[in-house]
Parts: sequence; structure tokens; C-alpha cells
Amino acid sequence: MAHLNKIMVVGHLGQDPKETPAGYAKLSIATSENFKDKSGELKQTTQWHSVIVFNEHLAKYALKSLKKGMMVYAEGKLTYRDAEDKKGVKKTYVDIIIGKQNGDLKVMNRPKELENQRAQQPKHNADSVDKYFDRY
Repeated sequence: MAHLNKIMVVGHLGQDPKETPAGYAKLSIATSENFKDKSGELKQTTQWHSVIVFNEHLAKYALKSLKKGMMVYAEGKLTYRDAEDKKGVKKTYVDIIIGKQNGDLKVMNRPKELENQRAQQPKHNADSVDKYFDRY
């Protein structure tokens, strides 16, 4: 029987993607969950996910196009690694890896200020397109 290691998250970027020394992209994605505690008070908890993009095409896309606040979909495999922090304390890090041949990364929506910039760009005139195709 085959094994499957796959994780999908949809959340907001906590910061602009960063380029690693090897040319890969590193993302920090927040996912939030709302719930009511025992007293009925509405609470929210946020989880932060580290995503490393090894796929060259997706890494370039992330570094060029993604910005803090964008909602993104990331699909990859879950990995655990042990390392020492700056103080020499051993820690376990959990990463979502978007590999060279598997995984995906998509924009789900853009922050309002980016949408406003897009809205101010000139739109194509449908009449001019129709006139162009009328020639054929």
C-alpha cells in the first residue's frame, strides 16, 4: 500500500516572501480558527506555517508577485527537522515543502490596496477588440 504525505493550507502571508541563499522562497502563512470557549466567549487562535518553495518556477513567482497580507493556497509535504537555535537549544522545526515536482502555490485574493491599484489601470475597450476581429 502506498503512503501519502500531503498538506494543504489556505491563509494570509505574514510577511513578504524571503529568498534563501540557495535561491528558494520561504513563506510564513497564518491560518486562524474561531471558536467559543466554555463560557461562550468568541475566541480566535492563529497557527503559523513555514513554507519552503523548492520549485524554481513557483519560487520566482512567489518572490516577484506575493506580498504580505495576500491570501494564498499552499500544497506540499509536511517535514520535521531538528536543529539548534542561536543559543544552542535543540528544537524541532515543522515545514511545508513545495518540491521541485510536487506541490502548488496559488493566490486566493489580494489585499485591498493592491486591488485598488489594479482597478486604476486602464481597461481594454471591448469595442476596439470587436473591431479588430471584424477584419477577419
